[in-house]
Amino acid sequence: MIQIAKSCLLINDDPIDQAIFVEALLDVAPETLFMLARNSVEALEILQEDNLSPDCVFVELSVPGIDALQFLKAMRKTDLLREVPVIVHSSVPAHHRVIELQEMGALAIYFRPYNYQGVCNVLNLYFKQDYKNNLN
Repeated sequence: MIQIAKSCLLINDDPIDQAIFVEALLDVAPETLFMLARNSVEALEILQEDNLSPDCVFVELSVPGIDALQFLKAMRKTDLLREVPVIVHSSVPAHHRVIELQEMGALAIYFRPYNYQGVCNVLNLYFKQDYKNNLN
């Protein structure tokens, strides 16, 4: 039986954060197809031009260009992307944004230091466990 790998898109402009995410992803789910965009505008262009629908999107709350909330709004207007789970990260607590993000369909929002172990924890919850019960 051929097992199809999951795919994920990371939207983050920080090279250190990108490296941490890739290292954690390789340890947690090495078979995952990884895509990278440095901002939300680039991500939407990639997804729409190539007609891609990743299994999940990880986006920094305050990514340059349009922020995570505006990105979610744009995704939810696109049939192909409407149901894609989006996990939002911020190293700075922005609890006032949580309700807005959840209303727009964010699967999870986490406010932790962006470090290897924190990213591994979230990836494990998403890829290895019942994420609908654990993330939120």
